[in-house]
Amino acid sequence: MYHPSQRERRNGSVFLSPYRKENDFRMEFLKELVCYLDQWKASVEGRPGFDDDQKQRMLLSATTENGIRITVKSFLELVPFLLSINGVSVFLSEKVSQDSVEKYFSMIRQHGRANENPTIAQVLKNAQNIRVINSIWVDEITGNCRGCKRKSYDLESVNLHDLNKPLPKRHRGRSL
Repeated sequence: MYHPSQRERRNGSVFLSPYRKENDFRMEFLKELVCYLDQWKASVEGRPGFDDDQKQRMLLSATTENGIRITVKSFLELVPFLLSINGVSVFLSEKVSQDSVEKYFSMIRQHGRANENPTIAQVLKNAQNIRVINSIWVDEITGNCRGCKRKSYDLESVNLHDLNKPLPKRHRGRSL
């Protein structure tokens, strides 16, 4: 087992370093976390003198507990799997994110208008609509934003004499 130096523990840098081995000490910590959740629940349920509502307030919500368990168990399986692939020597845990998946499904829900629970057919239809829209979408560059695609113009249709003319003045509405 790896024993971090005092400096690494103080800075927390040991927990930010990439995973290089399947038996990393952080993996043991995650396994102990799952055991701790079990012990915590058993400890609270075994306490005398408290009703069920009070015991529930001493614990994490069921949704939070399940989310932690699923995340930890998935991560415990993901790291050894990725490190077993030829050519993969390190794994950066901070790169694991589900933001893009959440963004994709929020776009699908938005296409369904007020329908929060779309059927499979509706999801497939909305996904097809998103693919079609994204394939023909062209962002115009406006303001001081970067990274947008430039709108393609037909250069033959541009009249070079029009480029020297001043822009038309903005029409101001009459004030009363």
